[in-house]
Amino acid sequence: MTYKFDDFYMKNLTLSITLRCTLKCRLCSVSAPYFSDPPHFSLDELKESIDAYFIVVPFVKHITITGGEPLVHQQIHKIVDYLIDNYSNRIQEMEIITNGTIEPNKELLQACSRFSNLYWMIDDYGHELSNKVRCVEEKLQKNGIKFKTRIYYGKESYYGGWVNFGDLKKKLFTQIEIEERFSKCAFPQKMNFCFSLSGGKLYPCQKQRVCIQMGVISENPNECINLLDTSISIQEKRDRIKAIQNSKSLSACAYCNGFNDDSERFIPAEQLQ
Repeated sequence: MTYKFDDFYMKNLTLSITLRCTLKCRLCSVSAPYFSDPPHFSLDELKESIDAYFIVVPFVKHITITGGEPLVHQQIHKIVDYLIDNYSNRIQEMEIITNGTIEPNKELLQACSRFSNLYWMIDDYGHELSNKVRCVEEKLQKNGIKFKTRIYYGKESYYGGWVNFGDLKKKLFTQIEIEERFSKCAFPQKMNFCFSLSGGKLYPCQKQRVCIQMGVISENPNECINLLDTSISIQEKRDRIKAIQNSKSLSACAYCNGFNDDSERFIPAEQLQ
């Protein structure tokens, strides 16, 4: 499906299906190990969120299915099938990110092989942690599913390692400081935001979502759009998305270190005790 430049569409969407994970990484970008009860959505909840999203958004260039570790979700194959069956003509590209600790079963492989523009991103944290990477690669290759593997150990660690987003305590107090950090952050700038769909709500970035879900900041309807709220019109939801895309800062920026080209890098996937 072809869309004119002035049609409403989104470049990126992260579909968060669970925050349960097989690892407990200290600098986890979505703070998964720090939730006492990590969000984990049922198939029906995910279908409802997906439907609500595509009522508002006619077309998305890139969808990432993620967690936590998305393969811990026993119905991930049904989620992939649902997206393909109902919205394949409205998705340009689909991606699944995994940490290489779980092998995909035949149902998931069959689902993934149905969409030619679907690929996997395998994050390899070394054999001690990502001990299924070679098995995952072999199964994907055997089933004709595209994949990329990012090395996150040793001297060749991808992008030099991980970034420390901080402890979610308030760090910036003036609007000038907040806007300056926002202007340098890769999420709103290079990635045109990394909108996250979680529990029927659309968040402009993962850290905004984490700050809200952990109670660090209150939920602002102009920075977190409840797609399931039928009292808000489709056009108003679109207008709020556009307003976020044109914003100069987010509430969470005052609590986050940001993600810049010059951000200090750290050893990835150090495990919490």
